[in-house]
This record gives sequence, structure tokens and C-alpha cells, in this order.
Amino acid sequence: MAHVARVARATRVGRVARATRRIRRPSRIPATGSSEALDRAQSPQLRHGQGRQPAPLSIRQSIPTMITLVALACGLAAIEATRVGAWDTALRLILVAAIADGVDGTVARKLGAVSPMGTQLDSLADIVAFGVAPAFLFATYFADAPDPARYAVALAFVGTGTYRLARFHAQPGGDAFQGLPITIAGALLALAVAGPFGGDMLLMSVIAIGLAVLMVTRQPFPKFSRWKWTLMPAVLVATVIIAVWPRAETVAIVSAILLGVYVMWSFIATFAPRLRRRGQAHEGRLDA
Repeated sequence: MAHVARVARATRVGRVARATRRIRRPSRIPATGSSEALDRAQSPQLRHGQGRQPAPLSIRQSIPTMITLVALACGLAAIEATRVGAWDTALRLILVAAIADGVDGTVARKLGAVSPMGTQLDSLADIVAFGVAPAFLFATYFADAPDPARYAVALAFVGTGTYRLARFHAQPGGDAFQGLPITIAGALLALAVAGPFGGDMLLMSVIAIGLAVLMVTRQPFPKFSRWKWTLMPAVLVATVIIAVWPRAETVAIVSAILLGVYVMWSFIATFAPRLRRRGQAHEGRLDA
């Protein structure tokens, strides 16, 4: 009987010890005392492996990312060139950034390296190179103009460009851009201000506001995704010419003509079929 009593007592002691260890075992929930920590610990995304740190970029993904960073670097350099009054250099840098912005997406698709992070990085680079840099060029070039007018135009341009980029990601279009791409708008504003066409604050303000309106409209502008890889050698040659051509006026005039033709072609391609249909309908009513 004494042996049985000792065994029962030992069993009870073991149970108590195990229960004590379970109580003292540290919780996996961070001891922050906040509901946020509890929510994160109970999050189904974290339990199933989602929401973890993204995988590092592969070599293929790094190539278009580096091209995007070139566009960002050109935008920052254009801001610095504007600060010291080097208008021609700022204009060249913005144009080179525009070429880099057109190349990075093509290279990413060709290499099969399209990624959500690359898309977001491209948009951030666009805001700097084609939103902030041209707006800063405008505000600095017309430094003698009233501050409220300069800043209002610059803010309107940057704000509409940012809105257009956000809409592009939220509502991706099909075979055409919805609204003027900020790349084209930023290059055109830089050409208008620092090119051989500038000089009048009022006219440049009207151009800047017009470009801002075009960015937020639903007017379709064509994409050249299918042709970009074929035109890659010409793009590389154009980059070198823009960077080293001795006369900035020539570079500005040629670039303005090309970009202006793109904008005009977009409107012609949109309204010409409508006018043709109206004309046919009018002729049908006359025949009737």
C-alpha cells in the first residue's frame, strides 16, 4: 500500500510540473500589449506564408531595373543642372531619361523579367524625371515671375502627372494609353521652356496647363510596345546624339517635332474616323 501511495503522489507531482511548464512557456505573440501584434499573429496571410519579404532580384530582373535607375539618375541630375542654370544640360538629361523610360519596359518584357516591384520603381522614377524635374525647370527658368503663379503651374503639372500614373496602375488600359503619358508631357514641357521656343511666361504656363489636362483626360494615345525592340538600335543612336550633339537647339527642334507629331497623330487617329462616319451619315440623309 505504501508503494502505491508513493506512485500516486509522484504522478500528481509530475502533472503539476507539466502544467506549470505550459503556463510559463513564452507566447509566440510579441509581447507588445497591442492589438496590432495580436492581429498580425493571427493573420491568415502570415500563417500561410504570404506577406513575407520579397525574393531578391534575379540577374534578368536587375537589367531593366538598372535602366530605370538611369532614368531616375538623369532626372535628379536635371534638377541639379536646373539649380545652377545649365538649361541645355537639364533639357538633354530629361530627353535621355525619356529614352531610358521607353527602353526599360521593352527590355523587361523581352527578358521575361516583368515584376510588380519593377513597375512601381518605374512609376517613382517617372514622377522625378518627368514630373518634378520639368516643373522645377519651369519654376526656376521664370524665377522673376510671381511666386504663386510659378508654383501653381508647377504643382498642377506634378499633381496631374502623379494622378495619371496612379490611374494607369489602378485601371490599366489595352492597346492605348488613357491620357498623355507623363514621359511625353515632361519632355514637351522641358522642350518648351529650355528649348529655342521659350521666353514668354504666360505662353509656357498655357502649355504646361494644357499638357496637365491632356494627362488626366481619357484621350487614347498609341503604344509602341510591338515596335520598340525593332527600333532599339535607332534608340541607342538617338541617345548618343542627344547627349553629345554640340547644338542643343537642333536637338530640341528635332525632339519637339517628333513628340508633336505623336500627339497630333493621336488626335487625328481618334477624330478622323468619327468625322468620316458623320460625313457618311450626312450623305445618307441627303440621298434619302
